[in-house]
Amino acid sequence: MLRIGVLRSAMAACAGVLLLSSCVSRPMIMDQVGVLELGRTQLDDGRTEIYRLGGWSEEGRLELVVETETPREKAHLGLDLKEFETDIGEGLVRRGLVVNRVTWESPAEAAGVAAGDVVTAVNGTEVFYRRQVEALLVDKIKPGSEISLAVTRREGEASRSLDLRLRSSTLSYTETTQESVALARPSYGGRSFAGIVVGEVPADWSRRIYGADDASVVIGRVVTGSPAYLSGLRLGDRIIKLDGQPVHHVDDFANEIATLGERGEKVLFEVSRANHTYETEVQLSDYSRRVTFGIPFLMKYRGSCETTEWSVGPFGLIFDYDGRYLPDSRSREPSYHREFQMALNLFEREWWPTGHRTELLWLIELESR
Repeated sequence: MLRIGVLRSAMAACAGVLLLSSCVSRPMIMDQVGVLELGRTQLDDGRTEIYRLGGWSEEGRLELVVETETPREKAHLGLDLKEFETDIGEGLVRRGLVVNRVTWESPAEAAGVAAGDVVTAVNGTEVFYRRQVEALLVDKIKPGSEISLAVTRREGEASRSLDLRLRSSTLSYTETTQESVALARPSYGGRSFAGIVVGEVPADWSRRIYGADDASVVIGRVVTGSPAYLSGLRLGDRIIKLDGQPVHHVDDFANEIATLGERGEKVLFEVSRANHTYETEVQLSDYSRRVTFGIPFLMKYRGSCETTEWSVGPFGLIFDYDGRYLPDSRSREPSYHREFQMALNLFEREWWPTGHRTELLWLIELESR
């Protein structure tokens, strides 16, 4: 109880000096940003489209990344091949592909191919690289067709050539292609009063992702500790309404936020993500201020929307506190991390959303998760 009382007193003292503090406007650097899956669609031809948000183009625009998974079939032999070179006195020369492993109950095993064999040709085509064989199995050889393998097998000091026949089986696999779509950004370049970066999903992609008839505005970044973050807005949220009015275009949205933000008003957001709708009220403000105050060798305080740091004594030797919001798109509740140290780290206490840790006299450590 004594330690807690000292901590609270120190925090209260530091809070009191804010009345004398000076303010400097600086950009925030800790953002909630990342790659997030928005959804997926099964197309009529069997392909699957996966929509992800979070990439950035070279022009600094938010990107929609579309992955298309296409089911494919190819011929399968059951061989694990590796490339090798042979020294013939004049340099290294490629001599086929070594069989590293033969899959159990595969066409290759049934034909008598063994580990250590060297495959020199497939259906009469000489092979030196694994990608050659892969290209043949994908483009030239049909699943279920008969294949001839020219194989060299070492027997003692000698070697002999074999012509093995086998019938390929069918291997199903998925071919993945990727496309990036740069999302339109607001032309407004003034102050941000909410703490979010948005992009406009074109109408055709909005229809495929959300089933909407018009373009959609989606959140691509949330500044940690900003009004939007504290109110529960998160990366990947699609903004449906603003104060009850539908939102479809980033310029209309940004201009409305700028107008309301200048007046310091509250605004009601209606957003959706993963088929769940969420409403929250955001108090718009200029969150970009960073407050600093200090008395040399006595105390120091620094605060922003994302962090709070204060210390007492030279280099924080008496008390040292660090608290910061954590970027986390999994929960709409703000996550916070705190760390407090005193007396040359003789006592150290750390809190985070899922647990805490206490360290005494540099030797005793208690942790709960």
